[in-house]
Amino acid sequence: MKHSYLFILLLVFMASCMSSNNIEDVKVYAMQAIENKDYAYAKRVCDELYAASQKDSVPARVQSLCDLSLLYMKIADWNDYDTNIENAVKCYREAYEADSARAAACYDSIGVDDMAHWAVMSSIVNRSLNPDEIIDPDDDEMRYVNEADSSGIVP
Repeated sequence: MKHSYLFILLLVFMASCMSSNNIEDVKVYAMQAIENKDYAYAKRVCDELYAASQKDSVPARVQSLCDLSLLYMKIADWNDYDTNIENAVKCYREAYEADSARAAACYDSIGVDDMAHWAVMSSIVNRSLNPDEIIDPDDDEMRYVNEADSSGIVP
């Protein structure tokens, strides 16, 4: 327990004077914490990375925000769903506000393991932007499969 507090203090110090290489190292710590099911620690690391990213250049900041959004989504699978989803969405939006082309490129290059988290996060963001858009399951134009044609092509 005492060692974890010392390590957190070390992370806080590192976050205050991080270079991009150190940021990558700390992202690895967050991933390891998630793999070890230490979600509270992973969240603290992500929070520190978020604070440190505020000082980054735009390209580095966008990359950090994209990475953080996915890390928060992974943490949300196991711990404090609402807060971590909120943090993920905040990072996602800030990345697009900072440089939409770079953010799109970051998300276009994510690995297969992160695609489900990205899809959920993207859906949440899109839904929050269009809250009145309701899909009617009885709408003929929304059908994906015609009963007479199982090819999936809507006539």
